Amino acid sequence: KLFENGLEISFLGGMTGTVFADHTERDSIANFKVGEKVKARVTAHDVSSKTTTLSLLSHIVNLQPKVLSELGTVFEKAKVQKLLYGGSYLVKIGNAVAFLHKSHLPSAV
Repeated sequence: KLFENGLEISFLGGMTGTVFADHTERDSIANFKVGEKVKARVTAHDVSSKTTTLSLLSHIVNLQPKVLSELGTVFEKAKVQKLLYGGSYLVKIGNAVAFLHKSHLPSAV
């Protein structure tokens, strides 16, 4: 489906997810066609609300993830680089840039 602020994409034979307009490389959502095949990467999934967000940005789709640490590591002195659409952030941790999804933030932020 095409919406004013993004796309709804079906994948894996029945799952659906949202791609917000700022996660496309096209000038307008109107430049997409219903039924068009695209290459996307899941950027977040919220189990409680059963929502999935995806990106069509080539640098995210082609991202080769690096493990910065063991699960549960707390990072000190992470610096917010940019506020992203929907209340998520691009953060810098040392020399690495990371995505911080809003579902991983305390509700008071």
